[in-house]
Amino acid sequence: MGSRRYQRAVGNYGPDSGDFRLQVGSVVGAAKSQAGSRGMIGRLRRPAGVGKVLTLPAVTPAVLDFAPMKTPGFTHGFAREVSRSLGRCELLYVPRQEFDLPLARRQHAAYIATLEAAGINITVLPEEPDLPDSSFVEDPAIVLDEVAVICRPGAASRVPEVKSIERALASVRPVRRIVSPGTLEGGDVLRMGKTLYIGMSSRTNLEGIRQCREIIRQHGYEAVGVRLKGCLHLKSAVTSPAEGVLMANADWIDLSPFSHFEVLRVPDAEPWGANTLAINGNVLVTGSSPRTADLLESRGLRVRRLDISELQKAEAALTCLSLLYSVSPQERMVLSPE
Repeated sequence: MGSRRYQRAVGNYGPDSGDFRLQVGSVVGAAKSQAGSRGMIGRLRRPAGVGKVLTLPAVTPAVLDFAPMKTPGFTHGFAREVSRSLGRCELLYVPRQEFDLPLARRQHAAYIATLEAAGINITVLPEEPDLPDSSFVEDPAIVLDEVAVICRPGAASRVPEVKSIERALASVRPVRRIVSPGTLEGGDVLRMGKTLYIGMSSRTNLEGIRQCREIIRQHGYEAVGVRLKGCLHLKSAVTSPAEGVLMANADWIDLSPFSHFEVLRVPDAEPWGANTLAINGNVLVTGSSPRTADLLESRGLRVRRLDISELQKAEAALTCLSLLYSVSPQERMVLSPE
């Protein structure tokens, strides 16, 4: 089977509240027409204290003297349908629970519709019935503007996922590979400008980081290793909701490599809230992290709350469910000559 475009869900925006509700079964084109009228979101001014760890109360008014914040822009991406074998997924830091597969698939459809509504062209790869973690497409690869780094997962059960991801990415980027004895998973990689921060986790080893550094340095990037504990991947502990700003769980990560960024700490009651996904003027936050969402909204960012609770049972997060990238207008003409 080949890949296909997703056409099953639509976003419905509340006019003032910033809520984002999804109704599976509608047409994505309606959401795109709404997305086109939204414009750029998230204008605010950075307070003093850049480089310090800050915890802002949810009542902080968005009218504070903030500097404009930018969120990453993406035009395209890949996702993969949820595997029927999801219940056999790899787990490290969460207990195994019973899965409601239809619910997981509905939540996944809503996630894809959210990306589509934000203007991202998503190609949905077909289900891999025998690969439980295969819908977590971020881990087998890292996509930069110049090259795609094909990873070698640290979990043996996930190695077979790589082949189809490499085949898909080869149509949009030159590919380079991490080879044995190196291991590297995309969930351990946080890109900030021309620097890749790479988590030294149970899934990514020093040899994998070394190989990645050699590949990306040819394109002007550098790699910085980051120590973490108590979580699966680096992006379980830290992500960037806006340019120059990090959302972090300081209990899980060594923050010293990030001293020149502004770091917002997740509320104590929401340790998994550090995983956010910034896309085209919006910041996605899981429905299980309402105080984190409030904190980001108080900074003037346009937040979209998204329920992926069934997928979180598989130790999934917002970033791992898609592999996002951008193409230039010239590249788009090549990809879509019509």
